[in-house]
Amino acid sequence: MNQIVPFDAARIEQANEVMELYGKGYKPLQIAKQLGLRRKDVDEHIEEWKDSVRGSQFIRDRVEELLVQLDEHFSELQRQLHWTLDAIPEDTRDPQLMAQRTAAVKALTEIATKRIDALQKAGLLDAADMGNEIAEAEANIDAIKQLLKEVIEKACPADATFIRDGLSRLSKESVGSPVV
Repeated sequence: MNQIVPFDAARIEQANEVMELYGKGYKPLQIAKQLGLRRKDVDEHIEEWKDSVRGSQFIRDRVEELLVQLDEHFSELQRQLHWTLDAIPEDTRDPQLMAQRTAAVKALTEIATKRIDALQKAGLLDAADMGNEIAEAEANIDAIKQLLKEVIEKACPADATFIRDGLSRLSKESVGSPVV
């Protein structure tokens, strides 16, 4: 049974202060310390707020809108990175271009991972979809690694070492054998 709670302006002001800090990314313990509240009270304010917006059509619509914008943003970043990769010849021996290519590949991988994570947290990817997305991302990573190994084979020894060292730093594993 719903209970009618008397209006308490001080409590509402306190809840607003808590939610303002929470919205800025502060953790409940940080909020409690900054406002001089008990952690339990901060947690209660946060839960009350979550309960009040849960099921709200406005909030659901806004979250959906923000997720679409986030997904479009990820797509645009990926398009730009693919454009960068396409602009750099695969068989280049220029260390700066190779470094740019490696950085673009790393950024593509990070963006794909963050996109999957964001959609999963929003509950838009079920286990099967997520598995497919991860498998696709891993296949892309493997293809990119293979491409870079081929570039290493064609590069002069100093450039090959530079690329191999960069890839090793990225993947924390040894990449290929030294070019002699």
